[in-house]
Amino acid sequence: MKFNAILLVLASLCLEQASAVTWYFLRWYTPDTSAEFIKVSIRRLWTADPVLGGLEPAGAAAYKNFNQALLAIELYSVAWDFGPLVFKNVVMEVNTTATAWCTSAPENYNSATSYTMSTPVVSTSNGVTTCSIAQVNMTGPA
Repeated sequence: MKFNAILLVLASLCLEQASAVTWYFLRWYTPDTSAEFIKVSIRRLWTADPVLGGLEPAGAAAYKNFNQALLAIELYSVAWDFGPLVFKNVVMEVNTTATAWCTSAPENYNSATSYTMSTPVVSTSNGVTTCSIAQVNMTGPA
């Protein structure tokens, strides 16, 4: 079974609020469905300055503000038969004083996943907002 859990965080709330955009990409992988905890992680950090060179953005994401942190499970041609997936101590830091991105209800695209989560705790200091979620429990497809 191939199983991927992806956490993708856009540290700047939108391109208009920052001169550079920083993304953090964390990925966990295990082919072993008997594993109780997934301990392998890879962290990548990169910064991008958008340079269009006379080209216009196109497609579904053109001119969109990227203002979401994604917590997703992707299964490829297999069933969700391994029980719940639990993310603990999820911490996001964003270079903004806005807090609604943390305290607003999360989007569950097409109501695809059954989940529960702890109430987010938010704090802001020196222009950086930290959002901490004790636990996100994905129990399976809706």
